[in-house]
Amino acid sequence: MEIKMGTATGLVEQKYFSNSLSFPEKQKKFFPYGLIILGVLTSLAQLVFCIYFSEFRTIPKKYVDFAWQDSPWYSHIVPKAYVGFAWQDGLWYAHIATHGYISEIPPRQWQVDNSNVAFFPGFPVLIWLFSKIFFLNEVMAAVFAAQVMAIFFWIFLYLILDRFAVHIQNKSLKIGFFIAIVLAVFIHPCSFYLQVGYSESLFLAALLGFLYFSTKEKISIGISSGLGFILTATRMVGVPVVFINIFILALKKFPTLLRKEFLPHPQNINLKKLKNKTRLMIIFFAKEKYFIKNCIIALISICGVGLFFLYCQLKWGHWELYMWTVKIGWNQYPIYSAIFNYNTWSGGDMDLWGVFKDILYFDNHRVGYDYMYPISQFLSAFFVWLLLITIIIEVISFIYKNNQYIYERLPYYFAAYIMMYITVIGSITRNFGSMSRYTLPVYVCWLLGFSHFILSLKNKKIRQFFIYASLILIIFFGCYMIPLEVKFIYRSCHNLGMS
Repeated sequence: MEIKMGTATGLVEQKYFSNSLSFPEKQKKFFPYGLIILGVLTSLAQLVFCIYFSEFRTIPKKYVDFAWQDSPWYSHIVPKAYVGFAWQDGLWYAHIATHGYISEIPPRQWQVDNSNVAFFPGFPVLIWLFSKIFFLNEVMAAVFAAQVMAIFFWIFLYLILDRFAVHIQNKSLKIGFFIAIVLAVFIHPCSFYLQVGYSESLFLAALLGFLYFSTKEKISIGISSGLGFILTATRMVGVPVVFINIFILALKKFPTLLRKEFLPHPQNINLKKLKNKTRLMIIFFAKEKYFIKNCIIALISICGVGLFFLYCQLKWGHWELYMWTVKIGWNQYPIYSAIFNYNTWSGGDMDLWGVFKDILYFDNHRVGYDYMYPISQFLSAFFVWLLLITIIIEVISFIYKNNQYIYERLPYYFAAYIMMYITVIGSITRNFGSMSRYTLPVYVCWLLGFSHFILSLKNKKIRQFFIYASLILIIFFGCYMIPLEVKFIYRSCHNLGMS
């Protein structure tokens, strides 16, 4: 990377995008049609995978009749497998899209007809739009909407990878990089949730879209704010994510603020001077256009959750009704010290080898609720350890000055760590139930951050070591995770229960 020395300050500055957080990009005069087509094809391949392993021919007729009610025009066109893609949370989303939010005060436990303020409005609104545009009932609209959003997820993923791979000159190596990341996403046992009637695909599409557009050199306030609005309107964990760029930009500029003209020497500090220096800091950031744009984006983005809370306040007099409902209905409430809990790191008490054997060798019905929660506990602990090991690797690399462009991957890392913390503190009261799918956004963001780390390594031998080690791990975990995902697909599509 080329650098230049400041003549007046003697500071080393990056030549590329000194204010933005984006990785150096090639100047492209064409729209990335190839990446869009690639995203569509990847999403279709994943859908075919899910349909094939859903064993849709064995789905009971009563489920088919329920899913196809009020929509006879497509009952002989849409694959029967679609029926199995809309159970459990998908039915709650469909009910909200049909009847709106309903709640008693206090809310009841697990009562979709009386207390359904347990889900954010982003996905139900999308279901309602699809049902009106395509004349679908809300159950099937949930599946179709999720699969359309899955296409956008894969497109944004390819756009980010294309940005990361800007320095890869070898075309074959670039293609291999794309394939490795896609396979790494596929082997997550809950990646199939991108194709079913859950909010995962909408949230992940908005998340990657927000991180992609808000870190560009020429930042688009409109697009970034819109995606951030969808992000916070879809899930609570999206709220802190929209502030990530502000924090990282402040962190990036912090060394500048320590310069002589901004902060006095320790021996000269007094209260009056400190107030003056604080005022100078505010003026300094006020002149940073990139910083101001990200502040505007964050403020508009939080309106997604803000309007939802305002709606709850005006209708029921309780802005916190969502938190109240999930506490009563799902026993879910935050324990902020949960990250230090022994069970968070140990994966709970489980016969791991017994779980592996039943997943690999026995029928789908054997892997029931008795193993769903232990699997969630195991995956939760696995990703906690993975994030800790990543910090250690990054620190060692920083100490030995073997890496570059660190600020360009920080948004993805911070998103992963923040989302992991929030999901852990909220799920520990449920014995880490549903953590198997809650870790999917965490995993995708971590994967992008760590792939950027590997590409940015200066030492060629160390970079090759990480590449080969990553490929071996993908193959190793794929041998276990893909059979597990097949079991998950079957159980989900036959309404047998998932954690």
